[in-house]
Amino acid sequence: AGAHRPPPFEKKVGTAESGLQRIPGADDFADAAGDQLPREPGVIDFIEEYAFLALIVAIIAYFLYKKGREWTQAIRYTSSVKQAENGLRRARMLQQAKYEVETAQKREELEKIEEERRKQKLEEMEAMMEGRSAKKSEKKDPGSSDHLDRGDGFNPLTGSGGGGRGGGGRYQPTTRRRG
Repeated sequence: AGAHRPPPFEKKVGTAESGLQRIPGADDFADAAGDQLPREPGVIDFIEEYAFLALIVAIIAYFLYKKGREWTQAIRYTSSVKQAENGLRRARMLQQAKYEVETAQKREELEKIEEERRKQKLEEMEAMMEGRSAKKSEKKDPGSSDHLDRGDGFNPLTGSGGGGRGGGGRYQPTTRRRG
């Protein structure tokens, strides 16, 4: 129990007399009796001491990182949705404005046509009052013909005329047999 211990900054080396000797500035290790000599705290000591706490801090940091990414993605998504909605709103407004302009033009055209009809009816009424015919005689051009009047007597409703074969224009299958 009364063994002499050298200072902790010396390293022990084997000698014949005492068994171990210290060299200044060397790491600590056990002496011949098995006693652990003190050493300076290092990284391994820190990890041994605070490993559980470091693990908890790492887990919390990981979850905070994931939540932060989710939040930033949600913010980016909402901003992109808002931009898309604004784009759609602008497109709808442009379409509505174009529609209103076209509608106003059509309305003006219809009003002009209606005004011409009113003037025409008024002229017809005045002409009738004076005793003359307001309608001008419309003559048919001799070169133009009605598309329903084929000239060959064909009537699609009766089935008569215009057929290539005789027999009233109805279809009669052949009586030949194939064999």
